[in-house]
Amino acid sequence: MTVEEKCTQTGRPNHQLRRLCGVTLNRALKFIFYLLLPLALGIFTVFITVHQQNMAEQQWSEDQRIAQQQRQLERESAAKQSLDKMFNTFIKEIGELLEKNNGSLSRNPIIASIARAKVIDALLQPSAQHNSRIIRFLYESGQLRETPEQNPIDLSRVELRGITFRNTVINERDLNHMSLA
Repeated sequence: MTVEEKCTQTGRPNHQLRRLCGVTLNRALKFIFYLLLPLALGIFTVFITVHQQNMAEQQWSEDQRIAQQQRQLERESAAKQSLDKMFNTFIKEIGELLEKNNGSLSRNPIIASIARAKVIDALLQPSAQHNSRIIRFLYESGQLRETPEQNPIDLSRVELRGITFRNTVINERDLNHMSLA
């Protein structure tokens, strides 16, 4: 039997036949829509929450990387300041010895020993740039040249690796290709 035959046999209108368990199709669609809207909002909320968590993790990772770089820069700055302070102290102490001994650190054996110890201690630092500044200071103060009046400071058995004199001019001589490698 077709729907039309049922309508004619029972005398009920066609729209009443669209009921399922006492619920019309229109009401069933509205009910499904009312269920889908909160479900869609829930899925959207979960998606946004996961996205925000991912963004927070990325931000945290970036903040950690920046903090690590900042700590590294602070350590490097502190090390540089320490080397600069040590270099300045070295220059001051050796300068005082030079002044007290008329520009010679090797005439008096005690002063020569003290100066050698200070020079070796200063050259033990790992910075090749720092060490090249010390060598340059000693050269310019005349402590690395042998003259009839004095001997040079004894730097035997001192490790002088990696020291370069690029962009250095001493007594109008270019030392670009000189290296103590």
